[in-house]
Amino acid sequence: MTPAKKSKIDSIETAKHYELFMRLITSKATSITKKTVLDWHREIFSQTKVGEAGNTRSHRVGVITNEKIEFALVSEIPKRLQEFFSWLHKYNEENFAELAALAHYKFVSIHPFGDGNGRISRLITNYILCNCLPF
Repeated sequence: MTPAKKSKIDSIETAKHYELFMRLITSKATSITKKTVLDWHREIFSQTKVGEAGNTRSHRVGVITNEKIEFALVSEIPKRLQEFFSWLHKYNEENFAELAALAHYKFVSIHPFGDGNGRISRLITNYILCNCLPF
């Protein structure tokens, strides 16, 4: 059932995100990799953004508020993701709240997808906090 004033697309993406979230927090922890994150994105958007689901963006994005915020250029995304996952796998502190916060910030700052960066960042954050294991 789609709530009033919400599109069917929003309802599908919300349901897919919820299903994935519930599976992640109840499953055995595995390493978070680029493939993992692309699979999560594909799972959430496969029915609503067919050409984009599971792929990094091919266009420039930014946010305009009081100041303009630009994210990684398309050509920088592969390198920035490689650096992110390398950093994530080398992190060896016991402060998992710090790891989760930094992982969220670093990933969303890259903004590798045309849509869903916040959702994927929150999945990474919650996965780290629920499993409390170094990656």
